[in-house]
Amino acid sequence: MDRSFEIIEKDNGVFDAFALKNEDGHILQTFAWAGVKKCWKPYGVLAYDETGAVCGTLLLLYRKLPLVKSGILYAPRGPIFGGDRAALQTLTEGARQVAKKTGAYVVRMDPDIPMQDVSFMQNMASCGAELLPDAGELEHIQAQHVMRIDIAGKSREEVFAAFKPKTRYNIRLSVRRGVTVRAVGKEYLDDFTELMRQTGLRDGFATRGRDYFAAILENLGEHAKLFMAFDDAGVPLSGAIAAYGGGKMLYLYGASGNYRRECMPNYLMQWTMICWAIDCGCRIYDLRGVPTNPETSSIAGLYRFKSGFGAQRVDFVGEYHIVCRPMIYAVAERLLPVAKRALCMVNRIRNRLTNGGKQKNREAHAALHDGVEGKEALPQHCFISR
Repeated sequence: MDRSFEIIEKDNGVFDAFALKNEDGHILQTFAWAGVKKCWKPYGVLAYDETGAVCGTLLLLYRKLPLVKSGILYAPRGPIFGGDRAALQTLTEGARQVAKKTGAYVVRMDPDIPMQDVSFMQNMASCGAELLPDAGELEHIQAQHVMRIDIAGKSREEVFAAFKPKTRYNIRLSVRRGVTVRAVGKEYLDDFTELMRQTGLRDGFATRGRDYFAAILENLGEHAKLFMAFDDAGVPLSGAIAAYGGGKMLYLYGASGNYRRECMPNYLMQWTMICWAIDCGCRIYDLRGVPTNPETSSIAGLYRFKSGFGAQRVDFVGEYHIVCRPMIYAVAERLLPVAKRALCMVNRIRNRLTNGGKQKNREAHAALHDGVEGKEALPQHCFISR
């Protein structure tokens, strides 16, 4: 039997299982994740080896762009092929077939492959894929430079001991000041969304709405959790969503309010999620994006925070484009950055205009939760080395 591929439009019981269990798999390469991206239509490409066994998968998300009467196919952190060059070739052939089916002018991929993998880059070039320049300040769809913690086979004590002293201190300080962190249900989505809104206003970026975060929890099921940090009166101080697959736990979204920031809730939050990753048997805890030059960047503090957890920077190969309709590609790739900047500006203005009385003072949010009694014990899974 020759190598072959199959194109599907929903999970067939094999596709997501391969993406979640394969060592180079990724939660973003599942139909479960596609269910979160409601404005995109999913297509899955399965590659089969000579025996008929699945040897690779590629999730493609299609979105039509009205200005150019065409669209893009995007593979977040794909493809998944286990280093099998023939599987990679088969998957890219399948991607071209999906582009033909949808009329997409380009296939975009930002694989979970380190920059040092020269063999992969050679194979992609032979498949007709073009590698874009370095992402710089987090400009690609997925960050090209991330911070990851190697937790494979390590105990909580070993992982905690590898943190920088200041990070260990801040985690313990958070506990001493009465902060607790726990996984919560959808009933806290309003609180999380409000914290996210405050974060966006403070740091100057557009944020997602409640429905989007609800879709993550609904579609990813046991592979995702919402965590919230509370002060000793039960007031939500910060929140985060983490998800895992392919042996990797991803810190997807994080938010913090302006109330009691001196309690360092974000440090205890990260430690709690790292503990969950260890419990799930993950090999990697992914803190996600950092800039190319962290020490000179305007977001240098983000790098310092993440590196404090013993995370090491991983540089991915970057974003690949397989151009399917060259003339449309030439026009659209000039228009998209302009449209993106305009949309971000509109969202920022909208956020400021809708701020109104929602954040007149920091104590108002706390007053909503004055009826919460007692102080919860530190979660059992949140072990803190002494």
